[in-house]
Amino acid sequence: MMVRFGLLTACCIGLLCSRPGPVHAQEEKSLDSTDRITPIVKVVQKCQGSVVAFISAKTGKVTGTGVIVDGSGVIVTNAHVVGKLKTWKIQLIDRSEVPAEVVKVIRERPGRGQDPDRS
Repeated sequence: MMVRFGLLTACCIGLLCSRPGPVHAQEEKSLDSTDRITPIVKVVQKCQGSVVAFISAKTGKVTGTGVIVDGSGVIVTNAHVVGKLKTWKIQLIDRSEVPAEVVKVIRERPGRGQDPDRS
């Protein structure tokens, strides 16, 4: 849960990758409004269906996570999660696995003298 929380709250520049076909986030569930559920917890609960895992082809283990950001299947993650590999296996919230390919990696933050369009 901490990984998901950190990923959803962190502002990072990573990679964009795409998976063929539509990918849909988990359907919204009604949340009880109690004093124990903070606004951050509500956001995490609402968005957790959009979190995916990157599976290593070599080890079969999770190497990092990403977030589905639109209906076409675009996923954003940190560049170190994918490294130099161009194809990945992605695990969705329901534990199903789908192939994905890296579209773009931004290694440095724009605004520090680097070109943001450089791959």
